[in-house]
Amino acid sequence: MPKAGINGLSMYYELTGGGAPVVFVSGLTGDHSGWKLFQVPAFNAAGYRCLVFDNRDVGQTGDSPLASYAIGQFAADTIGLLDQLDLDSVHLVGYSMGGMIAQEIALAHPGRLRSLTLMCSAAKPDGYVRSLLETLGAAKRGLSAEEFLKTLGLRVFSHRFYETPALQVWLERMLANPYPQSVAGFLRQVGAILGHDAAPRLPSIEVPTHVIAGAEDIMLPPRLSKALASAIPGAQLTVILEGAHALHAEKPDEYNRAVLDFLKRH
Repeated sequence: MPKAGINGLSMYYELTGGGAPVVFVSGLTGDHSGWKLFQVPAFNAAGYRCLVFDNRDVGQTGDSPLASYAIGQFAADTIGLLDQLDLDSVHLVGYSMGGMIAQEIALAHPGRLRSLTLMCSAAKPDGYVRSLLETLGAAKRGLSAEEFLKTLGLRVFSHRFYETPALQVWLERMLANPYPQSVAGFLRQVGAILGHDAAPRLPSIEVPTHVIAGAEDIMLPPRLSKALASAIPGAQLTVILEGAHALHAEKPDEYNRAVLDFLKRH
């Protein structure tokens, strides 16, 4: 399977379809597979070329050689991958931590982007989010893999998801992952999030921007997405009702429609 040598990493990626490229950037703990079930087929069918990949410290890219790093390191990794794949002008879609990475790319490399979509993300973690992440860090260190996933699920899915078979399917799929994230990798990713603060710089973003929030997101509550949209000039805000943090997995039709409608205009 394809890998690229980027910044001391062997980055795993998949590039499918034709047309204008859409780059999907995953969040904390997430690898490329989180986009493959609902987004990649829909976006390929809509005429877009889709790039999904594993960030450092997750999936087939594996552990970072750095003991610690900032969100900007993820951004540099992503730009390095785009360079190797000769992708000069892309639609960038970032989820949660991936939205923070996307902010840094938009700030440092605006000429590389056709549009910017930030889903369930934030300019910086507030006190509530910091406490939540620190609690998850303790859970990752002290719980079994299954117990940790159940703890994580309570923070990313709505109560309605727990009344469907999809929850058990998600849990089984995650437990069967042949490339589980290490405790150290998780904690490094959390550390990068805790150090992120793009708030003072957001007004300088000139890329057409769409901010999407889940109305019931408790991981990165919609107030943080609203603050993002208010700070970025001309940004469009969409709040999806009954949406939790894993919006693209739990309400994929609404999410895909919102993103594709925006991309068609840019």
